[in-house]
Amino acid sequence: MNVAALNSLPSAFWAIAGSVITGIISLIGIYLTNRANTKRQDTERKMALRREVYLSAVEAIAALQSHLGGLIDISKPLPSTEIADGLAALSKVYLVGTEATIRAVMTFVNQFLKAYATLNLERTVLSAKQTGLTSLELGREWIAFARDFKKACFPIANYAAPAFLALRRELGLEIDEAMTVSMFSEGLGENIAVTDKFIDDLERLFEEKKEA
Repeated sequence: MNVAALNSLPSAFWAIAGSVITGIISLIGIYLTNRANTKRQDTERKMALRREVYLSAVEAIAALQSHLGGLIDISKPLPSTEIADGLAALSKVYLVGTEATIRAVMTFVNQFLKAYATLNLERTVLSAKQTGLTSLELGREWIAFARDFKKACFPIANYAAPAFLALRRELGLEIDEAMTVSMFSEGLGENIAVTDKFIDDLERLFEEKKEA
């Protein structure tokens, strides 16, 4: 169609054509906007889910370490329900976490379960023996248990730190990771020193009773 033919078209045609073209452009704009909004909403929804899962995971890691420490008191019942809840919260990380985060959390869980199984067995044996022991004998048995407890329990903190840092990275929370690891190590060292002193003092006390 040449220029003369185009010029011969009625103005109504151009008005309709303009409306159609404008409508098509508007539809394309709406489609692109909706697609961008959908993608943004999907990203926000995934981040909100991750945030909820990761915050629960951080709480679970801290709680599981606390429950493991509580095994030292053989007079208290096992926190089986609380431990199951904590492990359930951590299992959700496997659904939304990156490979690095999943690996860090899984390592912590594996080490926790290993320590828990070891301590639970020794705790059960000591609980069963305590009725037939004198207080002095029970004290010495408990000291042996406490030393094994320290070896199994405290190293868990070394696996908690990488899990905490992985969760923080995914939440976009910046932190000096080297300083954080150093703080974890210093805190662990102080706790070990305090525990060693307590066990040594208690053992010395029982030895003095034995000699008296």
